Amino acid sequence: MQSFAYFPTLVYRDEKPEWLYKFKKYLNEYSGPLLEQSSFVQTHDISGAPELAPFVEYLACKAGEILRQEGYAVDRYKPTICVWGQDVYKGAGTNIHTHKNSQLSGWMFLDVHRGGSFPIYYDPRVRKPLLELEYEATSDINVATPSIHFSNINPGTVLIASSWLEHELTRNSNDLPTTCLHFTVSYQGA
Repeated sequence: MQSFAYFPTLVYRDEKPEWLYKFKKYLNEYSGPLLEQSSFVQTHDISGAPELAPFVEYLACKAGEILRQEGYAVDRYKPTICVWGQDVYKGAGTNIHTHKNSQLSGWMFLDVHRGGSFPIYYDPRVRKPLLELEYEATSDINVATPSIHFSNINPGTVLIASSWLEHELTRNSNDLPTTCLHFTVSYQGA
């Protein structure tokens, strides 16, 4: 029997370890206002920092490529990129969320440790839980898989996905923080 994979949900991955030193140095020296939530520390938007210019340019280029490949008319719009730094300390993480008013979102991981925070993406098919059978847990990813765990991230890993895709950072169980740049890419009328 033939099968057809319609309405795919894509998560894009790239490795950019060459930027680690420069970006980590910038975040360590960053003295702007921080938003603190217990063991979770987040900067305000730092996308205008000259030190992050290569990353912002990379995001603009990759976002255009991704959305064109997916069939969107991105040349009719102007991209706006927002980047903020995050330190996720022991016991902290994020709740499941999406990013409204943007088309793409993701992370660049700077410091990762065994037992540290990592991203999980959740199945976006809203009607599926209403009728599905019990999930047979395996190490294989298949149609029944309810979430994808990116527990294999490295320093320099970049993940990009549609902003409507629910995601979270797991709770950090390591004494060292997971440090990352979180970002959104929004397109507004040209």
